Amino acid sequence: MRTDGMNDEDFTEAAYGRLLAAAARRFEIRTVTDALTQGAAGEAGGIAAWRHDVDLSPQRARALAGIEAAQGVRSTFFVLLSGPFYNPLEEGVTGLFQEIQAMGHEIGLHFDAAAGGGDPVGRLRAEAEMLSCAMGSRIRTFSLHNPSVSAPEEFTQPHVGGLMNATAESLRAPFVYASDSNGFWRFRSMHEVVADESVRSLYALTHPEWWTPEPMSPAERVRRCVQGRAAAVVDDYVNLIARHRPEVLHHVR
Repeated sequence: MRTDGMNDEDFTEAAYGRLLAAAARRFEIRTVTDALTQGAAGEAGGIAAWRHDVDLSPQRARALAGIEAAQGVRSTFFVLLSGPFYNPLEEGVTGLFQEIQAMGHEIGLHFDAAAGGGDPVGRLRAEAEMLSCAMGSRIRTFSLHNPSVSAPEEFTQPHVGGLMNATAESLRAPFVYASDSNGFWRFRSMHEVVADESVRSLYALTHPEWWTPEPMSPAERVRRCVQGRAAAVVDDYVNLIARHRPEVLHHVR
């Protein structure tokens, strides 16, 4: 096994299923809102907050949501409105997140406080309202995108703009934190943390794009997302032409 935190075989769908099953044997896995509410009440023992920041791939999010639903697990998927890799208001993408919600998972807002300028709290409220309309249910929580480089002071509070701040240190404090950021283990692997019996409460953060059907390097996983998105856009365009301008279809294939 590699010793640099980049064991690619850790990040497959099969490995994720095993990780989830191991966690469920030790913890009561909950959505972020439910778990952090319990933690704030001093009742975090035996609980795992299970969070997904969807930075690149709604399709990978849907795959992990299905694995979780098959094991009877509910978690929270945080949707990024201002990223360059997908558009959550696009019909097909909205449909994926609606499917995730229909499985019993929670949808939250993944918010980039550095994007767009202006009043970040006002933008937070506006994005939450937009996502609420798309999902047909109220958004109650948000997580920060790149919090180490984009978090204004007011975003350190446990609640901002009427939403629970899943990134707030005061809410995360009762839990041991483990993350797959950048597609490798920056600290201890989540597999190790789950197996550690001294860990009584867990805050698990995953990014669904890192978990693929077969082992891949982090760079290959990013290319997989980008190339899949590009191919889907081309297919959408070709299908549009086929429906409305079939006489010019041979020019765009």
